[in-house]
Amino acid sequence: MIFKLHAIFVVFVLCASVTSGCEDTSVVSETCDGDDCQTDGPVGPQGPSGPPGPALYINPDTGIEYALNASPCGFTGLFTGKVGGYSSAKGLCEDVNSCTSAAHVCSGDELLRYTSTGGSVAIEGRYATGMFAETTYSTSIVSTTDCDGFTSDASRNSTGFWTASGPQRRPCDRLLPILCCD
Repeated sequence: MIFKLHAIFVVFVLCASVTSGCEDTSVVSETCDGDDCQTDGPVGPQGPSGPPGPALYINPDTGIEYALNASPCGFTGLFTGKVGGYSSAKGLCEDVNSCTSAAHVCSGDELLRYTSTGGSVAIEGRYATGMFAETTYSTSIVSTTDCDGFTSDASRNSTGFWTASGPQRRPCDRLLPILCCD
């Protein structure tokens, strides 16, 4: 039986002169495959850093990620405004195939920034306004509240609804997609 020896040797070449203050710690590596050995030169300096990763807010209490400076990544199926709250609505966006775990319900400023720079939102849908407003009509009052934080399907409440011409509002009892940003 013949055994072939494979070994990797790393030789450290250190400066031997204590009086010169030399701090050379170059590394030379030698790779051997049987009798065939190759010696590599000293290891060079570290290369430049890669591009920064995406800007994220990470909740210090939950560790959940939220993409900052995001743009549309997709949309959910049809829902009323009652999906279990903002965090549940975010979870619906995380489940969209073209979005990541940092996805969330788009906000008006994200959609405005995206369309103002030439982007086109693929579908009309709900977005988060993060505001409260009331409109009084002769027979009723309509509140714009993100469907009470995505917990209401009452027709008297409404949420932001992005259209090809910009922001509108729609009642919370309608089945509509939620626009997701990442």
